[in-house]
Amino acid sequence: MCFVDPVRVCNSCCDITEKENEFFEKHVRTLTAGSSFKLQPMGRNGNEQIPITCKLSNDHRYLEMDAGTERQIESVDMSLITSVQIKTVDDLQGNATANMVVLRYTDQQGVSQEIVLDTGFPSSPTRKQSQTWIVALQKAMKIIYESKAADDDVFAS
Repeated sequence: MCFVDPVRVCNSCCDITEKENEFFEKHVRTLTAGSSFKLQPMGRNGNEQIPITCKLSNDHRYLEMDAGTERQIESVDMSLITSVQIKTVDDLQGNATANMVVLRYTDQQGVSQEIVLDTGFPSSPTRKQSQTWIVALQKAMKIIYESKAADDDVFAS
């Protein structure tokens, strides 16, 4: 959380607060602006992909997916995401670049779900923006998992 005025925090919270401030300064804008992906619905073949825009909600609690008028897609509660798997491909220079993210989460009914967001073809004009969005999502999930672990440590003591 980013404060305008100085705020005192204990030593155990200091590192987490610094990471959160860095995240809010560098990555939240990318997530809330969103990016274009190809959504591969669960249980369908890879050829049937739906073009969507995926972004973080204004309250930073949900991933919202907009497929336009084609289809209604349920938002994903960030706190219910159980895993994020980033799939990469090597570019011409041999560098690994994100081309897909697999999100596993529990829906409102308690059922485990999986969605696959694909950045599209290498020639896609939004591919670089989508890759940047995936990196920001990875950093967001890392902060969420670290803060949950820190909370567990505090309550276990």
